[in-house]
Formats: sequence, structure tokens, C-alpha cells
Amino acid sequence: MAEEVEKISPEQLGPLYQRQRELLEQSRAQKQSLQDVLIEFNSAIDALNELKKAGKNDKIMLSLGGGVYIEAVVSDVQKVKGNIGGGVIQSISVDKVLLELEKRKNETIKSLELNAKDEAKLLESIASIELALNALQRANAQKQGNETGTPTVS
Repeated sequence: MAEEVEKISPEQLGPLYQRQRELLEQSRAQKQSLQDVLIEFNSAIDALNELKKAGKNDKIMLSLGGGVYIEAVVSDVQKVKGNIGGGVIQSISVDKVLLELEKRKNETIKSLELNAKDEAKLLESIASIELALNALQRANAQKQGNETGTPTVS
């Protein structure tokens, strides 16, 4: 089955080009957000794996954020506190949290893969529109040259 091609007028090319560029910028911003989330998941997974290696009453460095740390004594290496939603904090096993983080990490990786495919399509679309705009500009320049009697170079 032949692929259906949508025809657009020359007047629609400029706005279409702008819209595709905006979508590309949105896609790149989404990619950055997804990469940031992936870094956060990886950091949490690494920290939990280190916690599992620690013994009871071992001292660890605990990040408070913003590059600030505090030394803390581990009282339980099997459970951590987690926000389960609505501001409710619950004690959860480290292994259960690790499974959930791995699941979320894999979902984020899939989202990044979809984002990359979407970005590739947008780049292809933008390149096609640029070709059409360039051809239109050449045709207009040649038309103006023919109307004024000025020779044009192709």
C-alpha cells in the first residue's frame, strides 16, 4: 500500500517549520528531564546497595542535598523510610525499594528510547521542510530574475 503524502501550500511551510522546531525543543527538554530522573534513580540504587553492605551501627555519610552531608549511624540496614504518597512515610524493605527503583529506571529508559525515536522523526521532518523552503526560495529568486530580465545562476 502506497504511503499517503499530505500536500501543503508554500504559505504553510514557515509556520510548520516553526512548529516542528518548537516540538524539537520540547523533546530535548523532555530528554533532559528523563536523563535527570535516571541519574536520580541510579544514585538511589547505588546508595541502597551501599546501605545493604553496611553493618548495624556503622557510620555513613548522609546527603542532605545541596552538597551538604551529615554523618549518621545506621540502626537498620534492612529497611528504609519511603514516601508512599500524600506525605505519608512508611518503613519499606531495602530489597522492595530496589525492585521498585529498577522498575522505574527501566520505564525511564524506555521513555528515553521513545523520545529518541520522536526526535529523529522531528529532525527528518525539519530537514524535509528546510529542503522545501530552499527550493521555494530558489524558485522565487528565479521567477524574480525572469521578470526583471536579470540572468539567474542555477
